[in-house]
Amino acid sequence: MEIFDLQGNPAREFDASFELEYLRGSLPSKRWEMVEATKVSRILGDRIQRCNAAEAWESYLSEIPYRVRDCVSSCHGMQWVALEALWHQPALLTLLSDMGGRRYAMNVFAVSQIRIQSCNERRALYQKLAFSRKTDMLSELMGEPVERIAVSLLSRTELPNIEPSIEGDVENSQCLYDVVRVCQDKTIARALSHCTWIEPRALVYAIDERIPTAWKSPAMLQIVSASEETYQALVVLADLLVFAMHNELRSRLDQSFQRLTDTQLVLQRTRYWLGRIASGVCFPNPPFSYKRPLRWLATAEELVEEGHVAENCLATSVSHYASGALLGTHCIFAWEGEKRATVSVSNRNGGWYLDEVQGAHRADPPKAFDVLAAFDREVKTCPETDMNDIEKGV
Repeated sequence: MEIFDLQGNPAREFDASFELEYLRGSLPSKRWEMVEATKVSRILGDRIQRCNAAEAWESYLSEIPYRVRDCVSSCHGMQWVALEALWHQPALLTLLSDMGGRRYAMNVFAVSQIRIQSCNERRALYQKLAFSRKTDMLSELMGEPVERIAVSLLSRTELPNIEPSIEGDVENSQCLYDVVRVCQDKTIARALSHCTWIEPRALVYAIDERIPTAWKSPAMLQIVSASEETYQALVVLADLLVFAMHNELRSRLDQSFQRLTDTQLVLQRTRYWLGRIASGVCFPNPPFSYKRPLRWLATAEELVEEGHVAENCLATSVSHYASGALLGTHCIFAWEGEKRATVSVSNRNGGWYLDEVQGAHRADPPKAFDVLAAFDREVKTCPETDMNDIEKGV
């Protein structure tokens, strides 16, 4: 293979002293342009190929100014086309992962997704680069290195897109760093390592902070892999448990979900407990006190008006409506996001009344009318209410 110096000219001999002097005296302090970064990438790769002895490589690497590493690691994306033929060299992969830590390892891994189609090649790169023992991403869990768990996961699932965080579509936004974060929890890591197969949805479920850790057994992860409906029902149930503040019930559910192994059974049990919570568990005192007696809510607009009186999230409606179906004599509305909340509306004495609101104070959801539309559907079937009951605020 032909060797090039930093100026892109063919170099027959390895003159480390000359090139190090060149590096010290001529490198700009600002970020390199793509062409310059590509030249440095080539020369470093060439030196790795020439330095077979580990001692020679370490000696050479230790003399390269730190700003060279910083400049190379701060560049993004396409300049690494020059490294296409060198990606499977462990020494170069170690250097790249050392230079940029998590962010840089993910950047190189993202570029590799475009060029490396083979699952075996992807796993090899993943193991060498992202979980190099010289990066801060590695920790020991359960006596097994994290890379063993992660590579085992990658052998069972295709991550369709690599992004720096989980945002947007659940199926297409799973990333390298999220798998690492999952593995930081010993219970979850153990569950993942025992799964026989797993989908990206289950990885998202595993790091979903709304879901109790006790609900993340190997069986539950595989159930969620197979059923998006079950995942959403479990999210609603977890939210309602937070607002119900019923520790004994929470403990029973934890034990129940640790034993269940059938998708339909989990979904049935989840729906059952949603009904039980709606009809039998009292919500705590709301974070406000009414300034007037409760009155019959004849329209969705009146429900919003009650929210204005309470200075709470009902004033602006909600962003996501879930489990709003009639459950017994109650209608529970829950919505998600940074400002989660729950509303309990009951049908008694022939009319609908706002019972409790638990959630964010003065929330400002981005999307409206979901709860209002559901409430309107229920109100249309409500019988006439005695005016005496309305005046008494029953």
